[in-house]
Amino acid sequence: MSNPLFLLAHGWAGAPGIWTELVGHLQDAGIPAEDIRHWDQGYFGAADEPVLPPGRPVIGIGHSLGAALLLGRAGLAGLLAINGFSRFTAQADFPAGTPPRLLAQMRRRFAADPAAVLADFTARAGLPLPSGAADNDRLGQGLQWLAEIDHRTAPLPPHFHTLAGRDDPIVTQAHSEACFPNRVEWLPGGHALPLTAAPACAAAALNLAASC
Repeated sequence: MSNPLFLLAHGWAGAPGIWTELVGHLQDAGIPAEDIRHWDQGYFGAADEPVLPPGRPVIGIGHSLGAALLLGRAGLAGLLAINGFSRFTAQADFPAGTPPRLLAQMRRRFAADPAAVLADFTARAGLPLPSGAADNDRLGQGLQWLAEIDHRTAPLPPHFHTLAGRDDPIVTQAHSEACFPNRVEWLPGGHALPLTAAPACAAAALNLAASC
């Protein structure tokens, strides 16, 4: 079988720069740069969903909302979900999610003062605020996805692994476990594992690739 491609998807209020260290580890392990592609939601630059060549297995690596978006993408050979979820908001049969009222409040605040919401969120998540001008329309679309996305019944790719932070304030332990029961590998840290645990994230991605 052909060597896999890696498709990296960042989370809300993120950008491809979150993957810089992880990409470095993949390249150190012999993955060529042309086999690593970024799915950029366009929050701080041009949106780009790369067209992937047919006939190559694809390993998705998604952070937070990026993992949920990859769950909805058919045809992946493998998926590494980092600080990820299949559904974000709580409902009657999913009490572990984020209360919808909190996300609704965030969306109202974002409509009034997007810069303040971005600053608050990135500080709480332990993530850097990407450089460049924010595209508030794209960010608003991302908040709508957080409110609506639900891939709990979506079939997982043949090879699947999830990493979660024990102290993640955005996707709690209970939330992670509710999304992926008995599938979570816990790491020290919060919601920024691609930055704080890049070697472990890269190793998990390489293990997935080796199994394909």
